Amino acid sequence: MSAAFTYQQLADRYANFIVPAAKIKVNGMDVLRTHRLVIHEMEISLALHMAGSVVVKFAHVYDEKSHSFGSGIRQVFPLGTIAEVELGYVSNTQQVFKGYVEMAGVEMGESELFVVTLMDVRRLMMASGKKSILHKVSNYSDAFTAVMESYRPLCRLSVDATSDGLEEPVPQAENDYEFVEYGLIQNGRADREFLVCGDTAYFRKPQKVKAPVMTLRYGRELLSLSVSHCYQDLKIRVLGVDDAEQEIRAEEKVTANMPLKKLIIPPPVHLVTDPYADTQSRADTRAQAEAGKVSIYGSIGHGTTLGLPEIVPGRFVQIENVDAFVNKKFYVTEVTHTYTDDTFVTQFEIGGC
Repeated sequence: MSAAFTYQQLADRYANFIVPAAKIKVNGMDVLRTHRLVIHEMEISLALHMAGSVVVKFAHVYDEKSHSFGSGIRQVFPLGTIAEVELGYVSNTQQVFKGYVEMAGVEMGESELFVVTLMDVRRLMMASGKKSILHKVSNYSDAFTAVMESYRPLCRLSVDATSDGLEEPVPQAENDYEFVEYGLIQNGRADREFLVCGDTAYFRKPQKVKAPVMTLRYGRELLSLSVSHCYQDLKIRVLGVDDAEQEIRAEEKVTANMPLKKLIIPPPVHLVTDPYADTQSRADTRAQAEAGKVSIYGSIGHGTTLGLPEIVPGRFVQIENVDAFVNKKFYVTEVTHTYTDDTFVTQFEIGGC
């Protein structure tokens, strides 16, 4: 989540992207090799604000005489099995996912396929059910760490500590995912971003790594691209009250990433009242969080590249060789890797510039 690469570095690492390769590891062993499994198709979906998933379709595991799938593949992927997925080329692969078997089933038609669906830790957090907990912590980052303790088998943690100096326990009345994503982040209590990359769950400062993971050049590894910059011109205003019942105000401007002609003067104000904004610092944090939620829609688009495991949600990519209007640095919000035995393609979506 911090490394940067050039195209030539990756071309050298992956032998010019000619022979795609994948591994699915259970207990550290590549089950594709040990059980001689053949992937018909695999789609890996990664996102900032959704649970990541992997759908793998296995071919050549159906016995037409006995009308059954081999027991071996069912034994490899019982529900709840923790698995890791790696993608790359030739013998050089990189981990892109760690999760558990959420579903297993079959698809019958032109081919007889055994289908396994993996989900990352966020899906398990969503299924944790509503809770009634008081987290006795000094900081919101400590509340995050406490919630994630139950999920250690699925992920390790990378936490940017907050310094909130809380005097009252933090209540949780929702499931674990909603508590972290909405109770802490979207409600502006913690100026942080929650995302999962590979085997690590991050609770970090928003858009922490400004350097792009790589430069994507149209006509080289960048196969297609669609980008739109949107009109934005408004002000976020957060109102709170301190212990002395004095008003606290914080403001953040949100403007388009391109030159614009103002249509409304003064610009409209999006007003947010927040009972937790009882200090200037907390009001500022809420205003920044609200501005971030709006500004991420200032530039939107999607693109397709050669299969590149290094492109992940939560990093920037630099676009090159299109036009000055588009040759900018964009924040990646979603990534989909599609793999077959002879193809590997990466699609990404962007939000913010």
